[in-house]
Amino acid sequence: GYGGGFLMHAIGCLSVEVIGLHPFAQDVVTFAHLFELSTPFLNARLLMIASGHTNSVFFKFCEAGFALVFFCVRILYGFAKSFAFARRVVVDLLSGDTQVVARKGAAFVPIAVLAVVLCVALCGLNAFWFSKIIKMATGKKGSKHKKVE
Repeated sequence: GYGGGFLMHAIGCLSVEVIGLHPFAQDVVTFAHLFELSTPFLNARLLMIASGHTNSVFFKFCEAGFALVFFCVRILYGFAKSFAFARRVVVDLLSGDTQVVARKGAAFVPIAVLAVVLCVALCGLNAFWFSKIIKMATGKKGSKHKKVE
């Protein structure tokens, strides 16, 4: 269910969005919303586990849909977009003629650095969650899901 990791994820995503709403990284906000495409599958899956309906075809569809959409959107697409953003900002900050300072002022540099750190950290969190999805799908140790007979 929900816990400390979920709360940290929410705070991190909200922080990236608030930072991205400045005329600095609005393109980040547009693609970051796509990360939530896996959420309906996750919530349906959690509701079915809570209600003991884990033996249905729909449950298997929700599990497969969640894993597939999570992998495609958060790992394949998300990593590429996130690291392109991080690279762009880092290259800009390290250049002698930084757009961040020119457009927002020197006081905005720590916020730009924070955006990069949060972006990379959220990718790490997605990788961690995807490793748990793989463990659960393969039946390896660490899976908390138990089917109700």
